[in-house]
Amino acid sequence: MNVSRIINSIFIFIIIMGLIYAIQPSFIFKENGDLKKFGVNSEKGETIFHLGVISLVVAILSFWLVSVRDYSTSVTIEEMKVIEQLNDSLKELDKINDINKTNVLKQID
Repeated sequence: MNVSRIINSIFIFIIIMGLIYAIQPSFIFKENGDLKKFGVNSEKGETIFHLGVISLVVAILSFWLVSVRDYSTSVTIEEMKVIEQLNDSLKELDKINDINKTNVLKQID
C-alpha cells in the first residue's frame, strides 16, 4: 500500500472532521455544542448521524477518493511506451494524409 495515499487520506479526513466541528451541524450537535447521542428518538435528542458513524463514513470516503485519484493518474512504463507508439503512428498518418492531399490537388490542377 502506498504511504502517500494513507497520508493524503488522513489529511482529507482531518480537514473534513475539522469543518464538521467548526460548523457543528444541528443533526450531529445539540444547541449547547454537545454531541447528540446515537438513537432514533429525536425528541430525546438522539440522532442516527452520530459523530462515530460520520467519522467512519468520512474515513472510508477519503481513502476511496485518494485511491481513485491515484489509480486514475498512474500510468505504467508499458502504457507510456504504447502511448508513444500511438503518437508516432499518428504522426506517420498525418504525413501520409498530407501527401495524399498534395497528390489530389495536383490531379485537380
